[in-house]
Amino acid sequence: MTFPLSIFSLNKEVFVGEAKSVSVPAISGRLQILPHHVPLVTPLKEGEVVIEQEDKKEVLPIAGGILEVNREEVVILANF
Repeated sequence: MTFPLSIFSLNKEVFVGEAKSVSVPAISGRLQILPHHVPLVTPLKEGEVVIEQEDKKEVLPIAGGILEVNREEVVILANF
């Protein structure tokens, strides 16, 4: 099972696709988002966003940002 994930920086689209999970460095600690996660908005701190897809894993270093989880998708606005 997957969910739509979009990651944007200020001036470009960094990632758009389906993910099995995404792990982010939230201000309150590491947070893993799986399909059907409850709606959530949280600030992100410097660290790594780890995207797990069906056949691969991608790691993106970020300098901070914000995460929004809603019923349709997960969106990360990040500073790189």
